[in-house]
Amino acid sequence: MSSPHTPPDLAELLKQLPTDAKEPTVCANFITHFLEYLGFNPLTDIVQGFSTGNGANSVDYALRKSDSTSLSFLSTALSQPQNSLPEMILEAKGRATKSQTGSNFINLSALLSIVGKWYNRDTVNRR
Repeated sequence: MSSPHTPPDLAELLKQLPTDAKEPTVCANFITHFLEYLGFNPLTDIVQGFSTGNGANSVDYALRKSDSTSLSFLSTALSQPQNSLPEMILEAKGRATKSQTGSNFINLSALLSIVGKWYNRDTVNRR
C-alpha cells in the first residue's frame, strides 16, 4: 500500500498492464492502487463483490469513506448489508473489454488523466 505522501505512479502501472489484461489482472495491478490513490483505505472503506440486492448480482467494488465516529464501511457491509449504502460503486473490466458499440468500455488512460488533474489541483489546494 502506498503512503499518502507517495502516490503510486498510476501512469506507469497502466503502461505495465498488458493490452489484453483480463479483469482480475486489472483489479490486482491497477484498480486497488487507483482506489488507494483516491484515498480509500482497503481495510475499512472497500468491499469487493458487494451485493446489489438484486438476486445474486454484485458489483466488483463498493466504496464509502469511513470516519472515526462510526463503524467502518467494511464492517457494516459484512454485518448489516441492508444498512450499508456505498458512496461509489465500481465495476471493473478487462483492458480489452468492448462495449456493445465496439468502443472501449472503459478508457483507463482518459480516467487517469482526469484523476491526475484532480489530484494535482487537490494537492495545491491543501497547501
